[in-house]
Amino acid sequence: WWGVAQAAHLQNVRITMSSSSGGNGHTGIRMGRGSTLGLADVRVERGQNGIWIDGHQQASFHNIYFFQNTIGMLISGGNTFSIFSSTFDTCGTGISNTGGSPWIALIDAKSINSGVTFTTNQFPSFMIENLTKDNGTPVVVVRGSTLVGASSHVNTYSYGNTVGRNPTYGDVTSSNTRPGALAPGGRYPYVAPPTYGDLPISSFLNVKDPAQNGNRQVKGDNTIDEAAQLNAILELAASQNKVAYFPFGKYRVDSTLFIPKGSRIVGEAWATITGNGNFFKNENSPQPVVSVGRAGDVGIAQIQDVRITVNDVLPGAILLQFNMAGNNPGDVAIWNSLVTVGGTRGASALANACTNNSNECKGAFIG
Repeated sequence: WWGVAQAAHLQNVRITMSSSSGGNGHTGIRMGRGSTLGLADVRVERGQNGIWIDGHQQASFHNIYFFQNTIGMLISGGNTFSIFSSTFDTCGTGISNTGGSPWIALIDAKSINSGVTFTTNQFPSFMIENLTKDNGTPVVVVRGSTLVGASSHVNTYSYGNTVGRNPTYGDVTSSNTRPGALAPGGRYPYVAPPTYGDLPISSFLNVKDPAQNGNRQVKGDNTIDEAAQLNAILELAASQNKVAYFPFGKYRVDSTLFIPKGSRIVGEAWATITGNGNFFKNENSPQPVVSVGRAGDVGIAQIQDVRITVNDVLPGAILLQFNMAGNNPGDVAIWNSLVTVGGTRGASALANACTNNSNECKGAFIG
């Protein structure tokens, strides 16, 4: 049962269960109350339910392989779920929605030797885009009615509240063409976050260790401005082709933290980079708290397991700005990270300044 930890991520896991019988059996992962979880590269074999979403708020799923489950994904409650590049192989039902009115997106999926791809007895909103299917079972069954019959391919099918439709709630079949740069080969690319398990310890640079960071003092305790020190350290790590490791802490920056081309960054337990001070207060001249690359840069910049936020009411703070491109999908990316306004220890200035509903409070730049 998994229902806590925002931005928690489960990756490269195989779950094997005994086969179900008569509607009874095991569940691979049960996701209860909680939010913002990510699952990727998970294979769930047999059992009654591969994944059971039981009141979870929102989650994303990438490259999940459902094998011989009675129900691949059971959704009995929750809000928003996106399922990318996943496969239902020899499953009785792909996705079954039995409770709540969630939004469910199934994108770039495959159904192999399986039953109905999506079935519901509720009133959800959902979309199926770029589904391939190899047998004669229906694609969509809503409250007992087959709305999309057997088909080898579904380009785009949506069901929910739709602008221009009368009545507003119902289904729409359409066809979308994806730009080649965005979806090479017709599918949105999925790139797993690197684990760096093949690198020796000498390939890592601890940003708080003076013996590794060029004899610089970094506290990570939210007491001083550390932008200049961290900028120099990240330049050093990139120039040495090392992974910059941020131990758990809160790294305050009173000006922009620049992440140069060639950077690879890993935080411990969502190490926090927080914007602070007058530099970010002018909404007529917004400034990034974290800026990745510079205009015209092409290369690698990979970030994972960090939180980017603000310490104060900063209407001129752009929390995260990407300025560069990569040669391949995933070269410039951020994984398993949070970009939030407040909600962290040490942000009392933000909380104390935003208590009057009649006085608008802009915690960060909103455009």
